[in-house]
Amino acid sequence: MRRRFMLPLVPLVLCAGYTGYWFIGAGVVRGEVERWIEVQQRDGTTVDVQELSVVGFPLRFDAVLDSYSMTRPDGMVVTGRDLKVGAPAWDWSLIGFEVAEEQSVALPSLPPLTLRSDDGEGEFRVEGGRPQSGAATVRNLVLEAPSGPPLTVAQVDYQQTQQLERDGVVDDSYGGLDVSIRGVVLPAELLPGLGMQIDEATVATEISQPWPPSLRAPLLSRWRDDGGEVRVRTLTLTWGPLEIAASGVLTLDEDLQPRGDLDAQVRGMNALAQALSADGDGQSAGLLGLGVGLFGGGGDDGSVTLPLTVQNGQVRLGPIPLMELPQIDWPA
Repeated sequence: MRRRFMLPLVPLVLCAGYTGYWFIGAGVVRGEVERWIEVQQRDGTTVDVQELSVVGFPLRFDAVLDSYSMTRPDGMVVTGRDLKVGAPAWDWSLIGFEVAEEQSVALPSLPPLTLRSDDGEGEFRVEGGRPQSGAATVRNLVLEAPSGPPLTVAQVDYQQTQQLERDGVVDDSYGGLDVSIRGVVLPAELLPGLGMQIDEATVATEISQPWPPSLRAPLLSRWRDDGGEVRVRTLTLTWGPLEIAASGVLTLDEDLQPRGDLDAQVRGMNALAQALSADGDGQSAGLLGLGVGLFGGGGDDGSVTLPLTVQNGQVRLGPIPLMELPQIDWPA
């Protein structure tokens, strides 16, 4: 009889034990966040958190920063509310985040930029303090400069893979990085006839490993000198009637600026030529026709193949300069 009496108590004991484990773990999570804040402050970053709580019982440990701000020595400022970061109770290396209120990042670039978003989530496998693989989605992204209207993005998808798998065989010499951007509403019509919305821009890459542990000039120089490269499997752009699909290889030049050669299949050449002419750039429209004559190879779908080059801070489609790239000043 006594044994039968004790049996119903077993689940209660197990529940009580797990509850105790969760609250102990919640204290550990709080302590780790507080220690991380102390480390940032010792390194010169000002961190202000109005309220820190740990939620997610019974399956997760999620630290919630009710209202916070961080100011780094380089001038970058991050602020937000209700930022949730944590992990499942059975795997503390699988770190996830969730954004439901506005978060803001002010970048000390030239010109200064502010990025804002109020909707996003992601999950990454973290080893040695660094994300190794995972994915994230950010919605309602707004980019603002001190002057002029903002640029808005409906959704950004990001995926990082530590090791690639080719035909069922793991290749640890390259890692993957894919980014997809949808619904970009431009602040002005850059090229008449193409519209003020870029429907989609994507890039799928393979990056030679080991990737530098931080984006600092000496480490990037070593990576480049050891043969570091970024293989662009696909780079696509859909902007009104213009469609571009490219692939090739990118690396860093002697000044640690992007350099690369890609082959691009372009559809909508007539629309692009008309847009350049309507913008008053008759010379570029003429160069476009010359480039098609010199380089273009026609496809069955009406596309034209042109070289897409990145060099000396400029992106060119055949002989046409498409855009100027800002100088990247990597920290020493």
